[in-house]
Amino acid sequence: MHTMKILYFTSTGNSLYVARCIGGELLSIPQLIRSGIYTIEDEAVGIVCPTYFGRVPKIVKRFLQKAVIKTDYLFYIGTYGFAAGYTPTAFAELVTPLGLHVNYAQIIKMVDNSLPTFDMDKQKATAYKKDIDGQIARIKADIEARRNNVPKAGFIDRLGMKLNDALAPKQMAGTIAQQIFMVTDACTLCGTCSRVCPVSNISIDGKVMFGDQCERCYACVQNCPQKALRLKSEANPNARFRNEHVTLADIIKSNQQSSSSSSIKNN
Repeated sequence: MHTMKILYFTSTGNSLYVARCIGGELLSIPQLIRSGIYTIEDEAVGIVCPTYFGRVPKIVKRFLQKAVIKTDYLFYIGTYGFAAGYTPTAFAELVTPLGLHVNYAQIIKMVDNSLPTFDMDKQKATAYKKDIDGQIARIKADIEARRNNVPKAGFIDRLGMKLNDALAPKQMAGTIAQQIFMVTDACTLCGTCSRVCPVSNISIDGKVMFGDQCERCYACVQNCPQKALRLKSEANPNARFRNEHVTLADIIKSNQQSSSSSSIKNN
């Protein structure tokens, strides 16, 4: 029987849900980094994470640059909501210089949780049209059959990637969180934002305080129980998203960097 490890990063549960559906032993990339574990070995190893402007998140890139992955079958699944046709090629271009060979790469269209751009209520309303479970089932069958396929980006995909690369610096500028976030009077200092942050960029000491290592994953904003944490500019500050199959406790378990325990157990 084949064995498999899946390394995942999630902020609102999309990638965690996909990883669970694919199966195998699930390992959180933030928790691997926290524990200093960078050597991964199994018959099959997968990377499942969101796509940010057609690329893997910075935290995933940092992990891969230090990782020693030993496997006969390496696959990548990128979750996205708008445009990511270049992503399989981009992932292969990222890891090939690191001595890794990608056997299979694919993307799954899901709810786009980019708060600066999309209204979460409108995004959730379109989820049924995307046949998310059907996409996952097809990819799972490919992986179980150990299919080899890394789609090559076509002309349109490469053109879109150039546009993404031009927009990304503007969208991702100002990673000092104070520049992009605001905290309203609805804040109860519950600490959820701190617990879901994958890079310990948020602390609570009489108020919510931000560091300068923000990943722009928006886990803190999306998972704030009071909707008190907001972006200074977003499509709909009253709408939030978390994958319906994933709980807040799941996100905390995946991302929390401090050693303090959490009392949050459910949605």
